[in-house]
Amino acid sequence: MEDPVVVDVRQDYPPMLSAPALPIHPTVEEALKQYPFLTLSDQPEFMKLQPGNWHVEGDLVLPDGFGLEANQSVTLTFDRKALFFSNGPLLLQGPDDGQIYFGPENDHWAGIIVLQAGTDIASTLHNVEIRATNGISRDGWITTGGVTFYESPVVLSDCRLFDSTAEDAINVVRSEFEFMDTEFGNIASDAFDGDFVRGRIERCAFHDVWGDGVDVSGSNIIVQKVNLLRIRDKGVSAGESSRVWVRDVYARDVGIVVASKDMSQVTVERLEIERAWVAGLAAFLKKMEYGPATIRASDVVFRDDSLHALVQTGSDVNINGETAETTDLDIDELYARLESMARIQPVNYRFGPAIRLVSYEFATPSLDPGGELRLALYWQTDARLEQNYTVFIHILDDSGDVIAQRDSMPQDNNYATSHWLAGPLIDDIHVIPLPPDLPAGEYRAAIGLYVWQTGERLTVRLPDGKEIPGTTLVLDQTFEVNN
Repeated sequence: MEDPVVVDVRQDYPPMLSAPALPIHPTVEEALKQYPFLTLSDQPEFMKLQPGNWHVEGDLVLPDGFGLEANQSVTLTFDRKALFFSNGPLLLQGPDDGQIYFGPENDHWAGIIVLQAGTDIASTLHNVEIRATNGISRDGWITTGGVTFYESPVVLSDCRLFDSTAEDAINVVRSEFEFMDTEFGNIASDAFDGDFVRGRIERCAFHDVWGDGVDVSGSNIIVQKVNLLRIRDKGVSAGESSRVWVRDVYARDVGIVVASKDMSQVTVERLEIERAWVAGLAAFLKKMEYGPATIRASDVVFRDDSLHALVQTGSDVNINGETAETTDLDIDELYARLESMARIQPVNYRFGPAIRLVSYEFATPSLDPGGELRLALYWQTDARLEQNYTVFIHILDDSGDVIAQRDSMPQDNNYATSHWLAGPLIDDIHVIPLPPDLPAGEYRAAIGLYVWQTGERLTVRLPDGKEIPGTTLVLDQTFEVNN
């Protein structure tokens, strides 16, 4: 860059702490007395988990420099905000006929942190299940990860990380890592976040993730033989000069399947995509300290008419030998759209021969009588349309009677269907005023498309091709009217 770039630094950055924030390590004797499920291992500087079901009172903090070993089935449950802290490696080998389990006593717990355990011995977790972490948040100490390995190499195999509400289900920082045959599911934000890491993710599944599946910064990683299912943000996101190789990946119901940003370079080989809500591949500049990004992709197969690429001017995406067109992309608008994707209900209904309803959202799921219901519909078309269609929305009570309705062309009559392009997702928000005397309760919405000059409605078909009687689709979700 020839022109200088000035980036403001926060003026209200928190001051340095006057006292350490990390937990105090017990002595070996104190740990053995406090935790009845621990014994000394035959391996020097390791403690060992005893088999059985145990509830941990308070935090589980190992002696300074000690790791943890286990090779039999064991369950540890923790109180809310409690954590497991170690600055030694974890060697947890769950047996084939059982598992090692870390989870909450009630609904959630803080999680696990391994801090600067050194590189001599990598933490190795096999057949370990970790559930319902929400991250550490204490005075002067916050972790984004429900599980954190900081300057501590880690290998996961045949593990399961479920139900995390932390910013990252697992965060690895300045370490080498390997994830193999591991499942990440029902994650409220990102599943894996890697900062300045090197490693691989192989034969893993990421599903029902409300943030990114894989998000790395300043890293070199390989992602191969991975399934990405119902990822609301980005399936694989490479940022801050990362180098990422994506091979043999299947993605379905993902916001952006592969994103390269901020001088990152991504190589894709053998990628199958079905229903990318925003785009299959995307490259753009998010942070001004960096620069354009690139993607080189081969053997990419789109199973539907999802938008193939979204490329900001200056960045570069090549798919199967063809360079994708660029656009002056508004990054704030893109991320706002990805955030909205996290709230929508994915569906797949076909109206007529070419229009699909791919998702919808009640932006006002609860409102008062006389209020305005906001219903967002997300459309795609397989081909350019010659006809302009009107959308009708009927609000139904529990008897199926229509108590309110509104008809308009998409986007409040501002985006006629004859102007739609094949492939891109079309956001279509409808505002329906409700009667002021509407009784409290749950209500449904029924929708359809018709030609206003003739009143002829488009047929509606289920994902399996079966036609819905009445040319009207009643949405599964309901909204509530308050007292």
